[in-house]
Amino acid sequence: MSQIFISYPRSHFAAIKPVIDYMRTRGASVWYDGDVVVGNFEDQIMEAIDACKAFVAFITEASVAAGSTGWVEREISYARDSRKPYIYPCIIGDFQLPQSLDRSISSLQQGALEEGSNYLENEAFKKQIDFLIDVACQGASESSRPVPVGATPAEWFTHERSVKAEALALTVACLEYAHASAVLTVAKSLEAAFEVKLRPLTEEEAKAQPRSISAATQSAMLSEVAAERVSLPDPWTGKNENVVRFKDRNWRHGLLSHVWLELDEVREVFLAWISNLLIQKDTAEFGLYISRTLGTFALLDFRGLEINVLDHWLDPERGLDLHHVRACATIMAVAAEDKSNTPQIEAQLIRLLSSRRNRLAARQAALIIALGPLGLRRPKIAMEVLRRLDRQTFANDALLEVFLRTDAIYGAKKDDERDIDVSEMQEAVASEEASESAGGVQETLETMEDRLEPVAVSALPAAEFLAELADWADAKVDGKPGLIKRQTPLAALFFAMQRMPLLTSKRSNRLTLEDLTSDIADKWPGLIDRLIRAFVRAALARPLNESRYVPKRHMQEAMRLFARERDMIRKNGGALPDRDPYLWFAAKLYAAFLPYGDDTAALVLERSSAYLLDKDIAAIRSGLPL
Repeated sequence: MSQIFISYPRSHFAAIKPVIDYMRTRGASVWYDGDVVVGNFEDQIMEAIDACKAFVAFITEASVAAGSTGWVEREISYARDSRKPYIYPCIIGDFQLPQSLDRSISSLQQGALEEGSNYLENEAFKKQIDFLIDVACQGASESSRPVPVGATPAEWFTHERSVKAEALALTVACLEYAHASAVLTVAKSLEAAFEVKLRPLTEEEAKAQPRSISAATQSAMLSEVAAERVSLPDPWTGKNENVVRFKDRNWRHGLLSHVWLELDEVREVFLAWISNLLIQKDTAEFGLYISRTLGTFALLDFRGLEINVLDHWLDPERGLDLHHVRACATIMAVAAEDKSNTPQIEAQLIRLLSSRRNRLAARQAALIIALGPLGLRRPKIAMEVLRRLDRQTFANDALLEVFLRTDAIYGAKKDDERDIDVSEMQEAVASEEASESAGGVQETLETMEDRLEPVAVSALPAAEFLAELADWADAKVDGKPGLIKRQTPLAALFFAMQRMPLLTSKRSNRLTLEDLTSDIADKWPGLIDRLIRAFVRAALARPLNESRYVPKRHMQEAMRLFARERDMIRKNGGALPDRDPYLWFAAKLYAAFLPYGDDTAALVLERSSAYLLDKDIAAIRSGLPL
């Protein structure tokens, strides 16, 4: 995944190339159209913009003049539509922007560069580029960064280094970009673990311990381990925070690689420290940072991480802790980037589902992992777990509670930590499995916002997951279209629809109806057709006698919620897009029902009519451009 996307006119590449080189030397992953490989040029560019965190556009008079290719303006427009949080247009030369582009970037901070100059000598421009490198690299995957040249990380764990320095270096590697004071405080616990397991402090080291950590002391301690305090804006609040990072962008990956691959004893202590840190109430906020570190290990050696971590954290015989389960969800999602790890990931989940001890807790853990960030990256694995739990999910309130709070069903568009209330699950586990002394999930996960990455991502993964559910729901049972027997995928589809807002906000992290009816429908119309087909089949199917779930009512409820939200937006003076997402989707559904008769098609409008104007209903019935 690229961190910074560069849009530029080809005529100025020679002047812009030093900027690209500078970004890369600072550790940023940069994408520009010279990286296009064989295939569809436009698709690759749009996918690169979807994946980036920061977007930099160099604009010249020729690149936006009448008769130009229009690529620069098109890419800026796509970045704005994709709601990229960091867009930096740089205008080269003195000229009048086209009115449409001027309006589009008027609210953005802009750079002004002189034609023919060395852009990096422009102090304001370089300062902004440095800022974008910092925010783009926060929380980035380390897999694409090269290990530092030389053996520098290996020098940390020799007799010449102090326990304090070793512990602080590894804590920074684990919690890079966390608050400075917290990193230094938490490092003390790792230092204590090293003292017990590896090497006690010498008398001189013990005397040198600072009684208080002032700002000057903090800086000195961090400098000793090649780290620094920097002030960076929090991507959520915009306020500057003092955070810790290594001065060399490659140091973190190099240090973690050395510890994992070369230092067995240090690795053992470090992993035990991480495990304990995750479950402590006062340090639970570091869960996302810790998961990122474990994700780095997963890319280095997933099989080794299985043996050292996953096999213990996901062992129902030992008891399951929710903090560990959520960390495992992140580990497996990262490991799934390498498809060769898929068999081991599936085996771990099947082992959970096959557990005869703490059965309900194990099934809860499997749902959390399979339908979390892993489900958005490898939906077929999530489908396999759901197939094995089919009907159990809705027969058991505790499983249903977890099911409805997982990222994939919730419609999350990126890896997202969500609060899960497990109090009811614990009661269910205790009552249903008391004979097996089931401990269940031990503690409710506190809400942790992702402070590492601004929310601006493609909606496609969440939509693909829904399409996988639709295909499962639409498949015949024993050669017959016994659709209602498949309660799990049907209910998941409709629950996801009910959780989708009509329109997205700048910080929206959820799949929206607007996503489905605009970006997704335009680029991948097959996904929408698969969803529509499943909705229609569900509404026409007869429910089983013992079933409490009625798809027809659920679909009407989802459509009613969209209609109500649309009505509230309209009454409050809000603006709907040119293609009204509700009317477009309702018209699409209505057209799909028509072959089964007018009365059947009226299902779409039955519960929505109270929130629709006569002209809305007429538009749906007359058909819209589909």
